[in-house]
Amino acid sequence: MSIRVVLDTNVILSAFAFGKGGPPYRVLELARTGRIAGYISPFILEEIDRVLARKAGWEDRRIIQLRRHLKLFLGVTIPHAVVDIKELHVMAARIA
Repeated sequence: MSIRVVLDTNVILSAFAFGKGGPPYRVLELARTGRIAGYISPFILEEIDRVLARKAGWEDRRIIQLRRHLKLFLGVTIPHAVVDIKELHVMAARIA
């Protein structure tokens, strides 16, 4: 079984922004080549859409193409629970 990794917005956007030399790109490549099992969530996809449209000025057509490309090698997963960021310290204490 390969390692399963959820790639967040920062990893995906950094992979495209900084190119082949950076760790985010290498992680994305590991997922693309099947060496790890990469996943994203609908929320992450929506956040990528918003950031690319608002901050990078991407057109809808280009964003849709990126979504399609990512879905070729990243699974889309639905989180089982939504966590309030204010409660993360409580969760960390429970894990430790």
